[in-house]
Amino acid sequence: MGYNIDFTRFKSSGLAGLDCGSYLKVPRRDAKITIMERYTGDLEVGQCVSMVRVPKGARIVGMELTWGNTTTNSVLAVGDPFACGRFLGPIATPRDSGQINTPTTALDCIGHFAYGTCGKLNKTGNIGDGCGLFYQYTCETDIVVTNLYHAGMANLGGWQGAALPIAQLGAKWTGGVIVLTVRYKQQS
Repeated sequence: MGYNIDFTRFKSSGLAGLDCGSYLKVPRRDAKITIMERYTGDLEVGQCVSMVRVPKGARIVGMELTWGNTTTNSVLAVGDPFACGRFLGPIATPRDSGQINTPTTALDCIGHFAYGTCGKLNKTGNIGDGCGLFYQYTCETDIVVTNLYHAGMANLGGWQGAALPIAQLGAKWTGGVIVLTVRYKQQS
């Protein structure tokens, strides 16, 4: 006999309805797909680069942006043509991703996270169009990296985000490498 049977049990959308009913239900089988691409060109402020194309029905389950070999303090965001910061951003790039802050170098990804954590998808939401983890595309779409004019631009396109400092201005991205890893589930 199960424990806690006096309380309502809740299930994730992937498990809902599996043990109810008079017939056997087969769990959904999703194939997890990982795509990694890199970009080595320059990006003016306001420009974006298409990195990965996801198909209709793709449900985003992970994303990571890494960058290096640049000397500019650009402000990057990862999203799509409809919301430039749908997944990641704003991310300031004065140092390579993965660097650890020390007491003498207080600057990080716009004052909130240690380098290396700000480039990993941890955003979820049901405000606006529900940006972030488990966002599902209804049509084939490109995932883009945008070089923002300022940090506040990462709020454009539906995700409300946190209070972000607009004063963090962008700069031209030059001489560096941007690598984007996108993980999504495609129903088979």
